[in-house]
Amino acid sequence: MTSRLRKRRSRLLRAVRPSRRNELWYRGQLHALVGHLRAAGAEILAAIKPQWPTVTDAAPPGLDFLLTHAKLKFGNIGAFAKARAATAVRKNLDDVDERLAASVKQSLNIDIRAQLTGEGPVAMEMARAARANVDLIESIPEQYFDRLREDITENWATGQPWSAIVDRVQEIGQITERRAALIARDQTGKLNAAFNNVRQRELGIEKFEWQTAEDERVRDSHAELDGQTFRWDSPPIVDGETATPGTPINCRCVAGPVFDIEETPAESPIAAEMEAESEAA
Repeated sequence: MTSRLRKRRSRLLRAVRPSRRNELWYRGQLHALVGHLRAAGAEILAAIKPQWPTVTDAAPPGLDFLLTHAKLKFGNIGAFAKARAATAVRKNLDDVDERLAASVKQSLNIDIRAQLTGEGPVAMEMARAARANVDLIESIPEQYFDRLREDITENWATGQPWSAIVDRVQEIGQITERRAALIARDQTGKLNAAFNNVRQRELGIEKFEWQTAEDERVRDSHAELDGQTFRWDSPPIVDGETATPGTPINCRCVAGPVFDIEETPAESPIAAEMEAESEAA
């Protein structure tokens, strides 16, 4: 009898996983930026090709001017970054809210949508996440042009054939594209994790179950945590650092909400709704 009662009082809700749609949108925005960077790189190569040396020298004449001129084309990167970061944050919060509300409704028959406002802890998390994503987006052209300068100068100074620098600039573009894809994937997971953390705790859900993607890419340290329950205010140590699902880089784990009637704060929205229903009955 006690066991059956406990099962009713502690319930695992469906976890909210990162949105593949949101990741693809973010990746598309960043890949468009990388496309413009690669075009700028091609223009720089075309400008220095006629003077590519047959003997070593310090650096191509006018390289600094060419790089400065190319960077001017990305002078509005701050505005671009702020707009894309804000949209990514909003898309992921909306997705978490929609699916978490559906999970609570399905499991507990309680509608919590009206409680999911944009104020308080979630507003602070949105601002923090937006700043982090702005910094990452702004770093894409910065790192691209830094690599371009370094490799063009090195290949020039060591007397490498023209084909070598052409191949290297192509490779720099590919590296930049891969990093853009990583940012989109990793940040979509991190936004999902952060908003799940905030929303679950706002609702009075104080525990979560660590759930992995259950495939061969799951890290051993994360696989060991699969199915274990933790408190939000006391997460586990993972690879030497305190972590919750989805926060380590490239982590695809999620936090399954564990709703415990006995431990839910009386002032939480879920508890209030349950009390109201009880009184109405």
